[in-house]
Amino acid sequence: MNSTPTATVTPVASRRMRAVHSALVATVAAAAVAAGGCSKLVGVELAIVEPCGQETRALNGVQSFRMVTSGAAPDSVIAFTVDQPAGVAIGLGDKVIVSVEGYTDDITLTESPEQPSVLPRSVGRTMPLTIDEGSLDVKATVLVGTIDSFGGPRDDAGDCTEMNNGDPTPGRHAHTASFVPGANKVLIFGGAVWANGTESILKSAEVFDVATGTFTALPTPIQARAYHTATVLPDGRVVILGGFSLINGQVAPIINGLIVDVRADQPYVGDISLRTPRTHHTATLLADVGLIAIIGGCTGSASEGCTPTSAAAGSTNLLPGVEILNIENLAQSVPARGNLVIPRAMHQAVGFPSGDTGIIVVSGGLNGSGALRSVELLQVSEGNLNNVFAQADALPAAVVRHQMIAFNDSQFVITGGQATATNGILSDAVAGSNAVTICSKTDGVTCAPGAAMVGARFGHAAARLIDGTVVVMGGSVAAGGPTSEALRFPPGGGASWSPTQGPLPLARERAAMTLLGGDLGNGFVNQLFYSGGHTTLVPYTSHSGVDIYFGK
Repeated sequence: MNSTPTATVTPVASRRMRAVHSALVATVAAAAVAAGGCSKLVGVELAIVEPCGQETRALNGVQSFRMVTSGAAPDSVIAFTVDQPAGVAIGLGDKVIVSVEGYTDDITLTESPEQPSVLPRSVGRTMPLTIDEGSLDVKATVLVGTIDSFGGPRDDAGDCTEMNNGDPTPGRHAHTASFVPGANKVLIFGGAVWANGTESILKSAEVFDVATGTFTALPTPIQARAYHTATVLPDGRVVILGGFSLINGQVAPIINGLIVDVRADQPYVGDISLRTPRTHHTATLLADVGLIAIIGGCTGSASEGCTPTSAAAGSTNLLPGVEILNIENLAQSVPARGNLVIPRAMHQAVGFPSGDTGIIVVSGGLNGSGALRSVELLQVSEGNLNNVFAQADALPAAVVRHQMIAFNDSQFVITGGQATATNGILSDAVAGSNAVTICSKTDGVTCAPGAAMVGARFGHAAARLIDGTVVVMGGSVAAGGPTSEALRFPPGGGASWSPTQGPLPLARERAAMTLLGGDLGNGFVNQLFYSGGHTTLVPYTSHSGVDIYFGK
């Protein structure tokens, strides 16, 4: 029995792979402690390849690599040159991440592997791995892309891969993409597709395996669904709620949801009954108290104003109501104690978990009067939600089709959006905004302008990375504006926005984004999965591609 773990890294000898992209295979031996204090070696073979769209760029000129393991006991770091690969040991852990950095310098000569003074050219990370006594040898392809850029996935054969909606017309928009912890897969559910000027709702779902770069269709769902919400539970199940479907031949909001478990042989593991049909709503998880809050949205038929681009003017078709799902009993929602003061749809909401007093902040959106400036706070009390704050003019300007993310434990950031939605109807002719608003939820809500984005935009996606960087992607961008940009925090202060070094290849609306690896407490790997969407000019075309953002 082995008592000391060892590891080797050897170059790959595949002519076909070298013909399309640089490659290296890192064979990492992980020590798993067994009975009697002995150990065994678990081989983790990492094929290091360039992402699609970065052929001969990400690894071109790279002389040395740095490999870092985290989430294990002990963590390890080692540097080696391309022509003299070395090994690294991985300890036990259930959220082990192996990071690979490529350098144009030979950092083995003049640098400490722990703290190199030069920046890497490229970076890639595995998803969280489980290394224990029962682990078998693992093989995975790790995309190592240029830092602060986008690239597409590859499968084990080195081929570029895309989503497959199961429809004769490719592409997917108004869908959801959810990273599933423990499975290292992304659930891509529902959506719609544009064909010949007509938007058709899709009756399909698929999963993306991050480790292999492949997309696999799931069994056909019972109901077509688009413009819904997807909420990932701590145990890896995903809750799909509401949205538009085909009801009696008409597109209308739906009153149900379902529970999806991509790890199960039959992934549709439960149905959910809502109290009200709704779409253009939000569904926010407060994991500390095991609640999902389903907030606002619109109901009724298209003739009553509830469509993919509008929310009804009539009070009966806009929802001030809030429903609650207890994650221990998801079959039926119950009414919340506190509703919205201002009915709204197409708003944004973020949760701030804090024991049994978690808070959800709701901002902007629209109703029959147009875009909204208001902010409301819903607070947990005795297992229910109360509306504890509502201010009609909390924001500097009305905003819809914006993005809102929690920046820290007490602040949230609002980016872009549109300030006008006449009679509750969206129009692509209304210019987007480059405004950034930073708000604090302490003692109500106070907001102030932040550093403005380089490009004005709406219908985009946004995320906060582990180092605090905020990245915005796509949407309808003003002419000449960057397709993606980031709010950066230099050591000397003075945060500002700048375009990402590698642009998003195609800006598009109604795309779906998820953090690969989960959030900060669940194997966060500083990479984003940005999928589908449709072009920003009529006639719209839905997109089937995926772009992965490579953070620092």
